[in-house]
Amino acid sequence: MGKLILTIGLGAFIMYMGIMIAFKERIDLIHDYHHRYVEEENKPLFCRLVGSGMMIAGIGFASMGILSNALGKQGYMISLGLLFLGILIAAITIVKFNAIHQVKDYAKKRERKK
Repeated sequence: MGKLILTIGLGAFIMYMGIMIAFKERIDLIHDYHHRYVEEENKPLFCRLVGSGMMIAGIGFASMGILSNALGKQGYMISLGLLFLGILIAAITIVKFNAIHQVKDYAKKRERKK
């Protein structure tokens, strides 16, 4: 019973953070670094994608206790798949939106050295 309460509670917290990022555009909940590297016009899309990834990860985490009790190992694997899918969506979005600007900053630094 403790495992069920813990996974649902942590999953709900992760979903709440995803909702705050996706719909309230609270980019500061991710990391201050993104204020510099994500362009203003891309911030709503960035927040929506990262928040959606976190919501999927939260659903996966919350369902881990429920589905593993109901379906056994198969339910656990489904939940784990959702958890990793959400993490993958958020990570790919962060890398995509930040990598472009990191390359530009690196090019500027190299120009200054010359």
